[in-house]
Amino acid sequence: MPTFRRILRAAGLVAIVAWMSGSVVGATPPTIRWDRNADSATGYLLSWGTASGQYSRTIDVGNEISHVFTEGDPAVRYYFAVRAYNSNGTSAYSVEVATAAVNSDTTPPVISAVTTGFITASGATVTWTTNEASDSQVDFGLTTAYENTSAWNGTLVTAHTVSLSGLTGGVVYHVRVRSRDAAGNLAVSGDVILRRLPRGDADGDGKADLTVFRPDSGTWFTRQSSTDYESAFAPVQWGLNGDLPVPGDYDCDGRMDLIIYRPANGVWYIRPSSMPSTRPSIAVGWSPAGGKGWCSLNGESGNVMTVGAGEFATDKSAIGSDLC
Repeated sequence: MPTFRRILRAAGLVAIVAWMSGSVVGATPPTIRWDRNADSATGYLLSWGTASGQYSRTIDVGNEISHVFTEGDPAVRYYFAVRAYNSNGTSAYSVEVATAAVNSDTTPPVISAVTTGFITASGATVTWTTNEASDSQVDFGLTTAYENTSAWNGTLVTAHTVSLSGLTGGVVYHVRVRSRDAAGNLAVSGDVILRRLPRGDADGDGKADLTVFRPDSGTWFTRQSSTDYESAFAPVQWGLNGDLPVPGDYDCDGRMDLIIYRPANGVWYIRPSSMPSTRPSIAVGWSPAGGKGWCSLNGESGNVMTVGAGEFATDKSAIGSDLC
């Protein structure tokens, strides 16, 4: 019984191991070649599979020493080995070779529904969707040069969420999102504006609501932007005659809190929107010189509004402030 040698050697191997095209359509199949066995082989068995050393298919190519591989998918990596045979038996497998899969996906993800929300005390959240699983990253900055980039999230998803931190209040940021699919195709969105929460947003929809404060009864009236101002919140009594309104998002939940300053005793009374059902009262006994209430607008240093007693003879617009 003759002893067969390995017919594919690591050196001197002649094998085309990649489809000769950048796409599946029109790809030229690879030709697998091997050295002829010197031990009177009468034929060869070509085996392949999609995992190294695991061959799920075998064909008899007769006494040929090459095979045009038309049985496979250019987007899949295949592993090949050959055995020689004659009437006395079959040799061991040759040295293994593999094709290089062709990247059949050349289309980047489609980005849609980019939403930035608003800047709060903890930063901002950017969300978007893609039509195929892809990674997540955000470029942001004060200009469209996008001076900063978020940490890369390599998890491939279709619903993306990236949190930004270290943002400055009272500043407009430019944002764009980036997603790359498993094939390496990159998509980049257009420019999106990221702003501070609008002042006077009572219903948390990102738009200012129409709010007035009636000083003689200490009552607040609000029409909601989320219903195109067709609906109104029930009137809320928060304050006394002579109190001054200084509303704002003091609990940083994205909704306006009802705040009044009482010049008579120099105390601020806060009704957080995050706990409206319990009607909590947070009283802060602090008064600037002269007994007038004042608050910073948009959290910007030096931008101060001074409100004096007796200025609200009729209903007044409740100007929201923002400390978040």
